[in-house]
Amino acid sequence: MSYGSLKTFIELLFFILISAITGGFVISRKILSLVYYGIDLLSPKYFLISILFVCTLLSSIIGSSWTTISTLGIAIFSIARISNIEIPLPIIVLSVFGAWFGDKISPLSDSIIMTATSVNANVYNHIKVMALTTLSAYIVSINRIFNNK
Repeated sequence: MSYGSLKTFIELLFFILISAITGGFVISRKILSLVYYGIDLLSPKYFLISILFVCTLLSSIIGSSWTTISTLGIAIFSIARISNIEIPLPIIVLSVFGAWFGDKISPLSDSIIMTATSVNANVYNHIKVMALTTLSAYIVSINRIFNNK
């Protein structure tokens, strides 16, 4: 096995960890808990912007947008459906975009680590460059959320 293949194989282990975290959340019924408490805590007035920030924060801490979307995203769609919030589905999907922004600025992110190690770059320099391009999309998302109302 070559050095590049070994590095890629090690990075692919992150995907197994993502599946384990998501499966653990489903089995332990954490998603149901998120829905239960989210209905009480989230105000329809600030629903979209709070979802954007919560997804960004969780994805930055975990380092995985896929885990955030597969757990918190399901809870968000369930909360919107149960509460009869009159927000179109594409706008709710736009608010979940915070997970991708959090993933791109997290040093724990599998894609960031895999890309940086593949080209022998510093992880933090790579995050700085990624933040420049991703921040503009994040600002456009915030603008779209506020202009929806």
